[in-house]
Amino acid sequence: MKTLKISDDTHRLLTMIKGGLIASSGDSNLTYDDAIHRLIMFWNENSGSAQALEPYHYARFKWWNRVDLERVAEELGEAYKVEWSRGPETEGEIDLRKGEKDILKVKADTLGAYLDVYKVVMYQREASHFTRRDVELRERLFELYDKNRPTPLPWDFLKEPNFVVLEQE
Repeated sequence: MKTLKISDDTHRLLTMIKGGLIASSGDSNLTYDDAIHRLIMFWNENSGSAQALEPYHYARFKWWNRVDLERVAEELGEAYKVEWSRGPETEGEIDLRKGEKDILKVKADTLGAYLDVYKVVMYQREASHFTRRDVELRERLFELYDKNRPTPLPWDFLKEPNFVVLEQE
């Protein structure tokens, strides 16, 4: 994880860059986040594929105990957008978890997550910096889903991708 803490001077510089982007693109509706997104895209294009920031995508797991999705929906619903959906089902399907197909979708600013009783998939649609709300959601999901592989057996280790957090001082 990279954290970029910016001073007031850096904030003024980024605001000037945003002004330059508005002038060059002619888009007067460009927001501060759009300017940061364009800077990240510029960084990706000019830093080589090994250093490029990619959309965040990571799964975490719970092995023995189920996560109480109703309690989590109530807790996270106070600070984030929360929606319920149902996983796919087919007729005649043999499934040990047939009654556990509920999926909770949680969305912060740039980070979204699909939660079921044993697994969470966190994602970003486009590469972008994490906001404070994104980091708080990620940390809470790490507490709920405390394993980085789907089984206690020693394979399928998942490595968390890099991400950037932008904090203004």
